[in-house]
Amino acid sequence: MRAVRRPAYSRLREQGVLWVLTGTGGDELCFQRPEERAAVGDGWKLHRVPDHLGPRARAHVEFLAEGLAPASALHASTLLALSTHSATAMRHGLWPISPLAAPPVLRFVQSLPHKWRRDKFLLRELLRQAGYPQDVVRPPVPENFREICDSAMHRHGVPLLERLLPDLLLAEAGLIAPESLAEACAAVAATGLDGRELYRPLALEVSLRSLVAARAAT
Repeated sequence: MRAVRRPAYSRLREQGVLWVLTGTGGDELCFQRPEERAAVGDGWKLHRVPDHLGPRARAHVEFLAEGLAPASALHASTLLALSTHSATAMRHGLWPISPLAAPPVLRFVQSLPHKWRRDKFLLRELLRQAGYPQDVVRPPVPENFREICDSAMHRHGVPLLERLLPDLLLAEAGLIAPESLAEACAAVAATGLDGRELYRPLALEVSLRSLVAARAAT
């Protein structure tokens, strides 16, 4: 019988570990502001409006930039990573510490010259001075989680989303078009490609259901 490997957090807690250091926020240290990107011609990776967006959501797309809340010192992706990772660590009795996500650190790095931040120059230079080979300083194939995300959605995410489709809360709210989402699920199930595009509706649907369940329990 194959042994079941216990989660790393569980094993750490059993060994008496109380704190864990994370690398959350590392990528954002070399963030380029929009005006800096425009000046050097570095484009933004913009997502197209998905076909499975519902009528109510589509009616509000043109107003996305209106009435925005003030931007936080930390980037949205960093806050999302912190909320996910920190909750998981704390459920295992561990206190997560993310030094690279400290607002003073980010503000300091943002004050540095643009050329030091572009293309992660400063981080690459630190690796080079530490003696790492060129394929570590500048990997020929950049780190990418696309295939991992596609595989995870194909094996686990899409089957779950298909089970939730008949009574989708997002569809009731007019935020998702269930027929189009069903077609997208079928395409991913058949090809295994672009499953990552369905992660957001799945994550939001599961979050909404958790909130509804929590409210019902109180």
